[in-house]
Amino acid sequence: MKRMLMLIIFGIFLILSACGMGDDGGENPSGTGGGVTDSSDADGIFKENCATCHGEDLSGGTGPDLTDVGQRLSEDEIEEVIEDGKGAMPSGLISGQEQKTVAEWLSDMK
Repeated sequence: MKRMLMLIIFGIFLILSACGMGDDGGENPSGTGGGVTDSSDADGIFKENCATCHGEDLSGGTGPDLTDVGQRLSEDEIEEVIEDGKGAMPSGLISGQEQKTVAEWLSDMK
């Protein structure tokens, strides 16, 4: 029974670490200190925090395909999913300006 519990805990740890649960200190990856608006910045934030589950090319994996997410969800709806999580996706993987930037970038995926 202890072995089963340890395997479950280990599995949960692997899933959470694969989805980018690390704290980046809220730093902007562009190093500019201001808002992130460049699509390459959004792509970098996505690759650092989301690509493990959604694929570097947004084609999916553990998480769903996002190549056409802008057809299915508005920018506000995408931001809400990022903030609150959905299904197996935990909430708060990114926040603040990074969250807004990625939501805007993903809303252009049609």
